[in-house]
Amino acid sequence: METRFDDLPNELIWFIMEYIPILELFPIFFNLNQRFNQILSSIRYQLNFSYINQTEYRQFLQTILPHIQVPFIESISIDDISNRLYTTKKFTHLRSLTIAHLRSDNLYQLARTILPDLKQLTRLRLYSEFVLNENDVNRLTDVILSDEMPSLTYCYLAFQDFGRIRFDHVNKTKQNLVLKTLIVDQWCRLRDFIQLLHFVPNIQRLTVRLYDSPSKE
Repeated sequence: METRFDDLPNELIWFIMEYIPILELFPIFFNLNQRFNQILSSIRYQLNFSYINQTEYRQFLQTILPHIQVPFIESISIDDISNRLYTTKKFTHLRSLTIAHLRSDNLYQLARTILPDLKQLTRLRLYSEFVLNENDVNRLTDVILSDEMPSLTYCYLAFQDFGRIRFDHVNKTKQNLVLKTLIVDQWCRLRDFIQLLHFVPNIQRLTVRLYDSPSKE
């Protein structure tokens, strides 16, 4: 007996749709009928915008996003070259955020006005090949190593053109009690590493490029 796609149960259709890129998914199924619209509105979206152009990204914001329940967008991967960072402020229920090509002029705003609002964020990955301002990086670590991010259990930082990372600026009264994995692909002095341990008392995996230096440094 022949079986059509819309003969499948909702649960199976929902499962299949999760694997279709959103820019292909909506043109095919949206407004086909009420049933498909309901399924589209209830998918838990894992969105990857790292390899789409600006026209396609605007298409998503203007024609697709209005039809999605924002709390159902759980994961986003973007690049910061096209200034897409600020649109993440719309997605306050994110559980995972990945940003590539992070620029210094946006790092401060990320740390100050975006990350503190992502109270459900559990995974954070940041990559940059640009020269970053040390004060902005310090502000970022201030947020990560504190209770401003109460759900963050995994963090990966890879700043290609940034020197050693420091932790002596972090408020000594702060701690991140939930962080389990921290990978910092930067050089870190031994004394900074020892300071770092204070801020992540429940850490299970910690990776840094460790080196020793004269105490006067």
